[in-house]
Amino acid sequence: MAKPSAKQKSCGVPGSNSAASTAPQDANCAAGGFRSPVGCTGATPGEKEFLAWCQEERVRFPSSHLTVLPDTGRALVASRNIKMGEVVVEVPDDAVLMADNCSIREILEEEGMCKPADDEILEIQGLIIAVMYEKSRGKESRWEPYLSLIPDDMTHMPLYWKRSEFRELRGTAAYDKMMGRVQHPADAPTQIPVLWSEVVEPFIREHPELGMPAGKEGYDLYRWATCAVASYSFILGDDKYQAMVPVWDLLNHITGRVNVRLYHCAKRHLLQMIATRDIPRGQELVNNYGELSNAELLRGYGFVEERNRNNHVQVPLGFVVRAATELLQAEAEAGTGDTPAAGPGPGSTSSSGGGGGGGNGGAEAQAASAASAAVRRDVAARLRLAQRCGLLPQHHVFKVFADRPPPTHMTALMYLLLAPYADAAAVQASANRAVAAAAAAAAAGQQGADGRKQKGKGRSRLGGKAAAQARAAAAVAAAAAGGEAALARVARVYGAIVERMLGRYGSGLEEDERLLARREALPPRLYAAVLARKPEKEALLSLREAVRRKGALHRSLVAGSSGDGAVKSEGGGKAFVAGGGGEASGGAAEAEGRAKGATMPGTGASHEADASGRFAAAQFAFGFQV
Repeated sequence: MAKPSAKQKSCGVPGSNSAASTAPQDANCAAGGFRSPVGCTGATPGEKEFLAWCQEERVRFPSSHLTVLPDTGRALVASRNIKMGEVVVEVPDDAVLMADNCSIREILEEEGMCKPADDEILEIQGLIIAVMYEKSRGKESRWEPYLSLIPDDMTHMPLYWKRSEFRELRGTAAYDKMMGRVQHPADAPTQIPVLWSEVVEPFIREHPELGMPAGKEGYDLYRWATCAVASYSFILGDDKYQAMVPVWDLLNHITGRVNVRLYHCAKRHLLQMIATRDIPRGQELVNNYGELSNAELLRGYGFVEERNRNNHVQVPLGFVVRAATELLQAEAEAGTGDTPAAGPGPGSTSSSGGGGGGGNGGAEAQAASAASAAVRRDVAARLRLAQRCGLLPQHHVFKVFADRPPPTHMTALMYLLLAPYADAAAVQASANRAVAAAAAAAAAGQQGADGRKQKGKGRSRLGGKAAAQARAAAAVAAAAAGGEAALARVARVYGAIVERMLGRYGSGLEEDERLLARREALPPRLYAAVLARKPEKEALLSLREAVRRKGALHRSLVAGSSGDGAVKSEGGGKAFVAGGGGEASGGAAEAEGRAKGATMPGTGASHEADASGRFAAAQFAFGFQV
């Protein structure tokens, strides 16, 4: 998988950098007026040395050249007409910079920061430290001409924003991930003060022989390297090696305008970019960073788009679980509804719920506590079943788009969490039957292909992914058949989630609209923050209206079970596998590019408490300007 760079901070809006005002006019502007209000990367000193280095390292891009465009800043532009299928960039495998091939690889291995690390977040920190070290070596480093091309000024990234500016992102995915309230904490930048104090600074102290700067100088270098890795690195291969890939990272992202795909030629040990359509002379080569919202683009790359069809809001799995649990507990206290507490639930263990106590008040309190504990146990059991059914989203976050139905798996998960014991047991039985049927079909197909009986191999050949898909389809079908009363309870959970998430923003949608009405007068960072947070609120309001419409949840479940109109909740994004077939040219066909999945404090249902406790104290060191 691949995560390209974001050096193209666009110009042409109030307060933006004017570096591109003198840009050569030898290329077409991005259609639709691609804009970012947070600055522009122009020409960088050292481009001549970088081109010479590329020649030495056999990094080739003979059909294009580096320039600066008025809309996207620094870019790679076709020097001649390029035909579809033509290789436009070649980078030898050994020309990439990774923790596993840098000058201090052995030390990073000893410290557990190379693949496979015990924690994925350490692998990303390993690359960041490698970049720090190679940068600190200056001209002694093999990668000095390449690293020098990465701008020293990273102040377009929210990591460098003033505290008051960063607060404008409250409630967004960008804010949550940077503060550690994340579902996918391995991504950089995140938890900068914590990782500096607990991982990087101790590494520098323990290895004085490396000559890496410490103190404020070291922290500044760490922030820069973190931004460089966040916005310029790729994730390569099935094993997901994080790497800095020269020239690949010169290509910009424009939603809907991708014209290359990424590919690995294993036979020649080359990373390649291949044109997916004819590219006329003078047109920009455009990569696709993935199905990323403005909040994600801003956090990871430092830019936003005025019109981004991939805008969405991310609903943490913990919010879904909490809202469902609160509804069940309220129903249990009121003695209404048909809650999971009516039975042990699939996979749960029975419990007496606690001993007796003196007095009616004590008995009532103990009974309420026992009922609440029973609900939590049953919800935990349902989550285990949902995981087996493949209903849990990748990185523990559901994506909700303003122009799409409610996510099918999110609705099915809510149904399963709320279902009485008998219905949940039926879902489990149905899922098991679906897996058995799929395994039998796979075995029959294999038997026909081989011309001999493949006894006992059907299930193993089905594979975990296919089994999960079969279970998920059964769970979605069960939810679709759950009836109006069950889906009405699901709608209540959706409503609670929407209200809770809307309450996390520092302003309402009306305020954002008023700000955009006078955008010419807005500071560029505020403009960027509004363009990041407003689409999230719109998606939430759209979700609230959608679930209120009669039959909407049932229709989305039916569409999802048939494969039509299903909303992906698995992260979207870029899909490059070095050794695989490369990257799809359309956003809907791409897989997630920041392929991490480590679990850190603050994940899941308790993430708000963790974030407001452990990480709030470290916010002062986040790098904000005073």
